[in-house]
Amino acid sequence: MIFSNCETVTLWINGKKLGSRNPKDFTNNIIEWTFEYASGEIKTAGYRNGKEVCVYCVKTAGEPKNIKLVPDKTSIARSDVAHIEVSITDKNGILCPNEEIQVDFSLSGDGEILGACSPDLASDRGFTKPSVVTSCGKALVMIRAGASPETLELRAYSEKFAPVAVKFKVK
Repeated sequence: MIFSNCETVTLWINGKKLGSRNPKDFTNNIIEWTFEYASGEIKTAGYRNGKEVCVYCVKTAGEPKNIKLVPDKTSIARSDVAHIEVSITDKNGILCPNEEIQVDFSLSGDGEILGACSPDLASDRGFTKPSVVTSCGKALVMIRAGASPETLELRAYSEKFAPVAVKFKVK
């Protein structure tokens, strides 16, 4: 299913064009395509007045290999909070959406880990522990800087993957 406000949308699977469709030809303007599953890349492009205005690609993930940390900021004020997105990825950095992996965290410097959570709202782990089990390959950890203007380093660990770290400059 493809949701689009474009006049037409074109679909490719692994470089093979499946065709173009108009959202107005479908109930609720939701384009539907039926095709056999194939690993690789699905690409869509939206067009208005015959001009390409947007492109979206989804790639099949390989075997999970890494923990990826993406902070909302790396320079934070004293006592400020940072949110760090945690993802389980393959060797190419593609999200592995089926992974449920326990990830533990440590923080060095004057700061604290406020907690971690996954998209699994049914989880009974709570939100204040320095560890999380990913859901859909994702999680979130929150830290707060202390009163000292120094560097903080958040490290993420898992039994399956090498540890990773991200640094924060506290102003």
